[in-house]
Amino acid sequence: LEVSDARNIRGGVIYTYNGQPKNIKPFDKVKALNKKSLAIIRDINFTPAPAMFSFSTDLNRTFGETKNRNTTGDNDVIIQTYFNKNFVWNRNYDMRWDLTKNLKYEFSADNDSRILEPEGRIDTKEERDTIWNNIGQFGENMNYRHNNSFNFNIPINKLPMLDWITASTRYTTTYSWMRAPLIADSVGNTISNTSQWQWTAQGNLTTLYNKIPYFNKVNQKGSQANKPKAAGSKGGPTPPVPDKNKPTKEDSLKKKNENKYEAIDYLARIIMSLRTVNMSYSTNSGMALPGYNRDTRILGMDNNFDGPSWGFLFGKQDNFGADGVDYPIYAAQQGYLEQTSTLYTPFTRTFTQNLTARATLEPMPDFRIEL
Repeated sequence: LEVSDARNIRGGVIYTYNGQPKNIKPFDKVKALNKKSLAIIRDINFTPAPAMFSFSTDLNRTFGETKNRNTTGDNDVIIQTYFNKNFVWNRNYDMRWDLTKNLKYEFSADNDSRILEPEGRIDTKEERDTIWNNIGQFGENMNYRHNNSFNFNIPINKLPMLDWITASTRYTTTYSWMRAPLIADSVGNTISNTSQWQWTAQGNLTTLYNKIPYFNKVNQKGSQANKPKAAGSKGGPTPPVPDKNKPTKEDSLKKKNENKYEAIDYLARIIMSLRTVNMSYSTNSGMALPGYNRDTRILGMDNNFDGPSWGFLFGKQDNFGADGVDYPIYAAQQGYLEQTSTLYTPFTRTFTQNLTARATLEPMPDFRIEL
C-alpha cells in the first residue's frame, strides 16, 4: 500500500438533572375537608417541575484513505485512491415528571443525523466550511424516535364505599420518522406511531364484606382458626404458667365455642367465597405510512410545526380534521405525501386487544380456589 490512513475522532457531552421538586397540596389544611368522604378533594396535589431531565450528544467521525502502490512499472497507470468516511451525530433526551402523586409522565427521544461531507480528501477551506455549515444545521436527520408514557393511579379507593377497589391506567405512545435513502429522495420518508391503553383493577372483597358486622364477625372467626399455636423453646407446646387469675375450664370452653363456626356461619362463608378479583384490559394499535414528504426538526415536527400533526405524534391514528377521517386520508389532504409512482412500500395498520381476569375463591378457611 502506498497510502493507508485511518482516523477516528469522537466526543460527547452528557447532562443530567435530578431534583426533588416540592409537591403542593392546596387543600391539605382546609379543616372543612377533613372528613373521610372528602379525602379525594383534600388530597388534590401537583408538582410544578420535572424530577429528572437528561441530555446527551455524541459526535463520531471516521475517516479512511487507501491507495495501492503502483507495482506495474508503468507510470501511466492511474491508481485510484479510496475514501471511507462517516460522520454521525446522535442526540438523546429523557424527562420524568410526577405531575401529581397519582399521575406520572415520562418522555424519551433519540435523534440520529449525518454530517454530509464533500467527496475525497478535505484539504481546502471551502470544504471545511461546508462541513462546519452542516454541523451548524445539526446535520441531515436520518432517524428520529420518541416515547411517551402516562401512568395514573385512579383514586377510586378514596371514596368510602369503594375503598376495597384499586385501579390504574397507563397510556403509552411511540413515534418514529425514518428518512428516505439519500439516493432515492423521491420515494419520501416513512413515519409510524403506536399507542397502547392498559386498564387494571383489583378488588379485595374481604374489605367489602367486613363492612357488614355479621360478615366481619365470621371472618374474624376464620382468622382466629388460622392462627398458629405458640411453641415452646424446643418446638413443643408452651408449658403452663401458674396464675391465680387463670380462667376456669368453663371460660375456656366458652371462648372456644365463640370462635367455632355454626351452621349459619358456613353459609355466610359460602356467600363470601369470592375473596379477590383482578382484571386487566389493554388495546394496542399501530400505523406505518411511507411517502411522507416532510423533514423532522423539533419533537418530530417539521420546520413550520405543521406536519405530521400533534395528534399523530402522540399516538392518534383516526378522527383527523373536520370530517374525522383516518390519518392517511388527512395526510393526503394536507399535502404531506409524495406524488410518485415509484413507491411500492404499502401502508400498514395493526390492532390487538387483550382481556385477562383472575379470581380467588375461599369458601372455607384453608380451602382456596384460583380461577
